[in-house]
Amino acid sequence: MRLLKYAVSVLIATLMLFVAPAYSIETSPPSPLLPQSPLIITAYSVGQDGVPHYIEIYNNSSTVQSVAEWSVALEWGARTGASSVTPVFSTQLASNNSGFITPGGYTIVSFNDVVPGAHVQVSGIAVESLNYVSKLSLQHANYRPYDRVMTASMTQTPMRLNRGASGYVTTYGAEDRETLWMTEWYAAPETTPLRVVEMLPNSDVCQPFDASAACADYVKLYNNSDTAIDLSTVRIRTGTASTMAALEGLLPGRAYVSAPINLTNSGGWVWLEDSYGIVRYESTMVAYGDSASKRGQAWSLDSSTAQWRWTAYPTPYDTPNQFTDGSPVNECSALRLSEIAANTNRQFIEVYNASAEPASVRGCQLQTNRSQEVSYVFDDRMVQPGEFVVVEIAHTSLTLTKTTSGTVYLISSDGQSEVDARSYENMSENTSLALVDGVWRTTFAITPGQVNHYQEYPACAEGYVRNPTTKRCNKITASTSPVDCGPGRYRSAETGRCRNIASATSQVPCRADQYRNPETNRCRNLTSTSSTLTPCKPGQERNPATNRCRAMATSASSLKPCAAGQERNPATNRCRKVASGDAQAGFKVVDTDEVKDRAASWLALAGVSVLALGYAAWEWRREVYGALVKVFDALPFGK
Repeated sequence: MRLLKYAVSVLIATLMLFVAPAYSIETSPPSPLLPQSPLIITAYSVGQDGVPHYIEIYNNSSTVQSVAEWSVALEWGARTGASSVTPVFSTQLASNNSGFITPGGYTIVSFNDVVPGAHVQVSGIAVESLNYVSKLSLQHANYRPYDRVMTASMTQTPMRLNRGASGYVTTYGAEDRETLWMTEWYAAPETTPLRVVEMLPNSDVCQPFDASAACADYVKLYNNSDTAIDLSTVRIRTGTASTMAALEGLLPGRAYVSAPINLTNSGGWVWLEDSYGIVRYESTMVAYGDSASKRGQAWSLDSSTAQWRWTAYPTPYDTPNQFTDGSPVNECSALRLSEIAANTNRQFIEVYNASAEPASVRGCQLQTNRSQEVSYVFDDRMVQPGEFVVVEIAHTSLTLTKTTSGTVYLISSDGQSEVDARSYENMSENTSLALVDGVWRTTFAITPGQVNHYQEYPACAEGYVRNPTTKRCNKITASTSPVDCGPGRYRSAETGRCRNIASATSQVPCRADQYRNPETNRCRNLTSTSSTLTPCKPGQERNPATNRCRAMATSASSLKPCAAGQERNPATNRCRKVASGDAQAGFKVVDTDEVKDRAASWLALAGVSVLALGYAAWEWRREVYGALVKVFDALPFGK
């Protein structure tokens, strides 16, 4: 019996294990090990009475350390016979973020004015009799403390940390220097007169060993002041955290300098910050766009307009930025847009010389709303008056909007003057926007390099002619001519075919009930009126639709009664079979499937019964369980 109960208990526990939801055990990860302190104590001096004299601190890292984030702590121990122990003393190196210890820099903490001019002066330290300094400590929230531990038997004399060829080691020796080492705390300049004026993010592919500046990405700076700037005080940064360029040397006032730096082709940011990255100069921040399609072009500041734009003439030298090849600016004033084919397989833009004199297109540019940072530049050629120049879009870097709205711009060679512009929208397929007789119209006549003309509809296929009335293309028959029907013939407005015109000299007089058609010269029947019609026979009536006589409908009183199960159709007065259903409602009565109704009723009743039994079982589960236990114990095998 016990074995059976044990088995049942195990089974229930197993089921509960699988049914019960699983919860993860929350554990706290161990605290990460803090990095080693970048500051170390390279020299110190403590008196025999346990009063400290000074501490020399060295930045043993390659990064600057904020002085305000560090503190110095001292602990004392008691010699034999001491009455008490001096409490732990701690002081912050600075009360605000006013300075930094540069890499390889030293700072001095002086106690009771032992070292005049020290960075940190601490006064009024009272030490209990027979106490000695047991620990010197440099502390920071993000680093492990740097501790110098001492015992009562250690000689309290000036000590220094030994320095080897590759840096400081871990042992101290007697201090033999006459003066301590101390460097000025670093304070980053709040502003800079330097400005970013040009960058080349996608440089040209040059020949091997070509050392010219345009063969590599660069950033160009300008000294916007009249005094020389020490370039070592700043560095160039980009959006990539690891990408920076350190500078050196002096940059005279109003001069330019370029520095090589790797820039991403997909666009980004460039800015200046101080040499340690403490202060970011937001006034120098410049964004540049995607340069994947602009190899060899520089993103440059135009000083004449204070606007940034792309130039095909990078100048990584001590010269102002350049946007032309040095030739005089071509205003392109004689050119005009003539035709724009956007929603076609062969996209093109057509310009023409609108003046009465030959005109040069050298340097003139085309742009679109889809490619405002990309231009098509015309080569050096002359265009005669009225001559057309076609630019195939497939042979350029331009993009034309096909079906929505778009704009084409014609610009001067320096990119500053908009000579002509034309917008379009919802262009039908295989049409162009063309200048026809001084008016811009959408036409199905696409004429690259030719005089434009207006065509409202697309041309009909061969063997078809457009019907002037319906505007549809009708097939040309053997007896028709799409141009002229010839003498004695006319074109039917209904069919578009040619018909013979009857001769007036051979005309036969029309009958009294006819008239002559002035278009075809043929006789046509007059429409007879009811006043000239022959009266209908008895028992007939005149159909108002056809004006013909028809048998009168027999009245319902004289009709033969309908047979049983039939009814008279009020529309035709004929007998028809009576349709089963509700005559007033207008639909047939459909017998209900009683078997399906009964089945559905029993299913609903069964469902309600199951729910009721389940609820009862839950409410009286303890009573039911007790009854089952009694029954189980009463059975022979239950004891």
